[in-house]
Order: sequence, then C-alpha cells, then structure tokens
Amino acid sequence: MIYWRTMEEGLKKAEQTAFARTLLLDALRKEYGITRLPEIARTPHGKPYFLNYPELYFNYSHSKHAAACVLSKQAVGIDLEQIRNYSEKTAQRFCSQGEWV
Repeated sequence: MIYWRTMEEGLKKAEQTAFARTLLLDALRKEYGITRLPEIARTPHGKPYFLNYPELYFNYSHSKHAAACVLSKQAVGIDLEQIRNYSEKTAQRFCSQGEWV
C-alpha cells in the first residue's frame, strides 16, 4: 500500500524525514494496528527494515514538497524526486555515454 502527503515548503531535511516517518506510522496504524513506530535498522546497502517485524517490508522517501511511504509483504522501494529540466552535465555524470548520446 502506498501513502503520500504534501508538506509545507521550507522544511529542513531532518524535518522532512520526521514527516515521512510520521506518515509511515500512520500507515502502519491503519494497515496493521501498530501504534508505535518499530525500531528501524539498515542493511549494509542502506535499505531500512524493522528489527522486530522481519515479515513486513517498507520504504519511505521525501522531496521538497511531499513525502511517501510504501508497505508490503514483499521487498519494496519508493523514491520521490522533484522534476527538473534536463541537464546534459547531470546525464554525463550518471549515465554511460551510450545511455545519454
């Protein structure tokens, strides 16, 4: 299940993360009756997971104006990005020559 909300503009990164985690808790409450945010750990690759709920997969993301989270019984991910104009410099940085030519 995917949940998302818009955020007020001007929040700092830590505030955006807190907003996303609050959204995650709201989703957990609605879907599973979980009333406290479970302890979150990270895999060696940085993927978050719940220590005490290994059967429950989740991910969350935030950008300048919104936050989103996803809950599942299978591995999931979600990523919000602000839409920006195309930048050849950015394409060259992240893509192979064959991908951006």
